[in-house]
Amino acid sequence: MKSFSQSTDVLEIQTRLAALEPNSPRQWGKMNSHQAICHLIDAFNSVSGNRVITPPPMPNFLKPLLKWLALYSGLAWAKGAPTAKENDQEKQGTTPKEFAADKAVLLEWIRRVSANEVKFVKHSLFGNLSAEEWQRWAYLHCDHHLRQFGV
Repeated sequence: MKSFSQSTDVLEIQTRLAALEPNSPRQWGKMNSHQAICHLIDAFNSVSGNRVITPPPMPNFLKPLLKWLALYSGLAWAKGAPTAKENDQEKQGTTPKEFAADKAVLLEWIRRVSANEVKFVKHSLFGNLSAEEWQRWAYLHCDHHLRQFGV
């Protein structure tokens, strides 16, 4: 399974991110490529406790199932699934500023996560995750949004 614990998988994401341009056409969803970069940064800030988000209402018994589906089932993440308003660039998410600078911030998050330099809090949908699960989640989240723009 691909994960930020594997240097080849980190390099793959970094290479794909390098190919993302401000005008890369989206395949689905509402975000443009710059908003997607800021969304990923916001998500990293949220799961590391630097940005507070309101967890969606969900029965606790569903969290392990959702976690398994997202991290281990091999199914592609749903296209156009809603995100927390705090991580939605059309609502309360961070406003994109300068494409190259924001991309550099995202690359730094990728480096820090892959080096296990980030202390994570609970995931709003999946609850507590191990370091390996966080690295898997990070890979899958970045992959999902890079696929959104065909890179």
